[in-house]
Amino acid sequence: MAKKGVIHDYGKSGSFLAALSNVKIPVQPDLHDVEQNLNLLEALGISPGQAPSGLTFRILREDEAEAAAFMSQHGIGSGERLLGIHAGAGPLKGKKWPVGRFVEVSKRLLAGGAFDRVLVFGGEEERKEKERIANSIGGDRALSVNACLNVTGAMIRECAFFVCNDSGLMHMAAAVGTEVLGIFGPTNWVRTAPRGSRTHFLMPEKDRFPCAPCLEYPYGGSSTAFGCNDDSRCMESIGVQFVVEYIEGCLAGRG
Repeated sequence: MAKKGVIHDYGKSGSFLAALSNVKIPVQPDLHDVEQNLNLLEALGISPGQAPSGLTFRILREDEAEAAAFMSQHGIGSGERLLGIHAGAGPLKGKKWPVGRFVEVSKRLLAGGAFDRVLVFGGEEERKEKERIANSIGGDRALSVNACLNVTGAMIRECAFFVCNDSGLMHMAAAVGTEVLGIFGPTNWVRTAPRGSRTHFLMPEKDRFPCAPCLEYPYGGSSTAFGCNDDSRCMESIGVQFVVEYIEGCLAGRG
């Protein structure tokens, strides 16, 4: 039986993998990437069925134990309500909501009693930024988390809510079942919004920023550059109070 190499066909947008593939499946720009990827299965004779409503991330007992040890070490009680934040966005800096706004959102939610403490997440390359954020929030009410991916997942699962940019940790939060709010601007929320019943996302007002989302990849080319000459003002247009009120509304809706 001949082997098949299956790939998405983005039209004018080529891929270095195209030469290795003999089956090309046209993309549908109005589909989430989950459905888009499931469409590849049909070319292999596999029925994808209905796309899952959410993702899953397996957490092992040893990951839970390490997360519990962190909590105990820092005096975090089992009844405390934790807010998780991730102010990073990998190498694409245009995806980042201003760091100071994450700090301000955290302070207001703590002051209002919605949460007891804040856990600041991110990769090793974000360690200094995480520490600055935690220090800016102040006191012992904010902690920088430095852990491997699996333990990070276990700790995010302990959070009552998670707020972040469009990032991998956004999807991890959704996968472990933590209610999550993703903040979008130049990236395409149709493609990469968090999946699941406890997920939310915010994007710029379309009448003010008809250019958003402006990241052309992968439909317009292989470049990951933004098509924006406006210094991601669309991200800055999303205000602190709006985010605070949105999160408070999510929490109130649980009752």
